[in-house]
Amino acid sequence: MPSSRTIDRVLSVAGALLVCSPLALTVLLSLLASFSAGRFLFDFLMPAELFPLFLAGALSSMVAAVRLRRRRVLVIGGAIVTALALLSAQGAAIATGLAAGDRAPQGWPLVLVLSLFVLFLAAMVATGLGSVALARDVLRPRGPSRPRVRAGRG
Repeated sequence: MPSSRTIDRVLSVAGALLVCSPLALTVLLSLLASFSAGRFLFDFLMPAELFPLFLAGALSSMVAAVRLRRRRVLVIGGAIVTALALLSAQGAAIATGLAAGDRAPQGWPLVLVLSLFVLFLAAMVATGLGSVALARDVLRPRGPSRPRVRAGRG
């Protein structure tokens, strides 16, 4: 049976990788598409399309954060804000008619939906930073720390 420390490591590292994957895949696929097409291509909605990957990683990171009693506010709070911002952006797009194409993408409805989407992306980044910090904390070796050597003056 794996030890508790091994489980914490697997949960936190897998969570960090999955939480960061929607943003990393967006950038990677944008670079590949841009080089193959010979012009700049970027799908800014891709992180929302890859939200299930984020959600799986966020759940893993949340379990690890609760088990370790570290980074709980950033990981859990960030994941909740991410999910609520995405649902709000989608709800606003449906309510204003932007999602169905009933309204031209301009004016206050577009500003509202894009603002909520920017909040979604910012919360996703914050959750990713918290998950990576949690994984770093778990992977940091235990034991006596070495004293820092300061550069002498003279």
